[in-house]
Formats: sequence, C-alpha cells, structure tokens
Amino acid sequence: MKGNTLSRKRSAVAARLAAVLCALAVGVAATPAASALVTTALAAAPVGSATALSATGVLEVDPLASLAGGTGFRQTSAAEVALPLPTTPVLTAGALNAEVDAGRARSSAVDVRTRLELVGLPFDLSAELVEARCDDGAGGVTLAGARIAGHEVALRPAPGTGVAVPGVASVVLNDQRRNGDGSLTVTAVVVEAANLQRIEIASATCARGAAEEQTPTPSATPTPSDAPATTTTRVAGPSASSGGPAKAPRPTPVAGHLAVTG
Repeated sequence: MKGNTLSRKRSAVAARLAAVLCALAVGVAATPAASALVTTALAAAPVGSATALSATGVLEVDPLASLAGGTGFRQTSAAEVALPLPTTPVLTAGALNAEVDAGRARSSAVDVRTRLELVGLPFDLSAELVEARCDDGAGGVTLAGARIAGHEVALRPAPGTGVAVPGVASVVLNDQRRNGDGSLTVTAVVVEAANLQRIEIASATCARGAAEEQTPTPSATPTPSDAPATTTTRVAGPSASSGGPAKAPRPTPVAGHLAVTG
C-alpha cells in the first residue's frame, strides 16, 4: 500500500517536472521567434524617400535625384537633364534635388518642360519650380510659374487636383496616397498620356514621427536667496523711535565781548 502511494507521488512529481521543462523549452524556442518578429517589424518600419523625376512608357527614365532607406539627413542632386536626347528632348529639367530625414522628405525640379508632341502627343507642361514635401505624415506641393496645355496652374493646388486634356492626357497635381505601412507619398505632378507615357515630377514619402511625451517641469518655488535684493536708502527725516521731529543739538556757548552801540 505504501509502495503504491510512493509510486503515485513520484509520478505526480515527474509530471510536474515534465510540465516545467516543457514550459522552459517553449520559452527558449519562442525567444528566437520573438526576436525574428521584432527584426521583421523593424525592417517593415516606414522609411522616408524622395525622387525628383521618373518616367515609364515610350520614354523610360530611371529615378533621378532619388533617395530611399537609410537613416539621418541625406541629400542628393542631379544636373540639368534633356531626355531622351539633347537634340530632341521630350523632357527637360534644370537642377533636380532630393533630401530625406527622420519623418521628413522633400524633392524638387526647376525649369521643367515636357514636349510630348515629339512622340505624337499634342501636350505641353512647363514650370519654373515643382516641389513636393512631406513632414510628419502630412504633405503639400508648390508649383511656381506652372502651365499645362497653355493654362496657368495654382501655386499650391489642393490634393488630388485634376487637369484633363480630352483624348490626350490627364494630369494630377498634389497627388497624395496613404501607403499600407502608414506612410504618405506626395507627388507634385503625375502625367498620364494616352496610356503610353507616365511621368512623375517631385515625389516625397514620409511617415508620421513618434510623438514625444513631454512632462511639464514644475516651476521652482523661489527661496529667500532667490528673492530680488532690495536696497533701502535712508533720508534724513523724523526719528523712527519718537515718531516726531528729531531734536536739534544743544548750542555750545562761546566766550567773547560783543560791541554795544546806541
């Protein structure tokens, strides 16, 4: 009887020990998995990017003045471009610039002009400055001296402003798209021409930065040593102890003879 009881106790202890070992094994096995999840999350974190100019279609232009990934402030630029050939340029631009930083991205192109009539599309776009900016998950664009198909364009168009040239092309100004990772992509000008050409001018992508919690610091209570020093200047006047006029000093007699006349 005692042997059966001892056997049952040993079995119970062994079962509990096995459960503990299994829990430890699961914990050890889960550690690399958790680490992998953290690594994946970090890898999937939205990163800022900026591209001054790109095109696909009849005219292929790899991203120019383009930045993506990395950390910290970075900047790049490209000199004047004339594509596809300087002699017959379909797309020209002056200086191209791009810069990215934590929670911020910006790109721009100056003296931009398209001449799609050279590829059979009667459409023209020109601008002195095309700029896209994205700061902390919000963005906007600037179009200085811009004209599309001979019509002037607002300096700061509202998001998703469309300009259509029937049968030829469609243009979206200040195109803003929220990405799956929560970041925002702002493209100043998107040109779609007869399903044959797509041109993107000045694009910037950024994520909303983490809000910094700031705990207000209570103002220090001034101590007597902190109080401003007060300087008191005494002016001759009534005696503070008597409350009345101060007594005149007693005259000292001087011996002598005074001449008497009369």
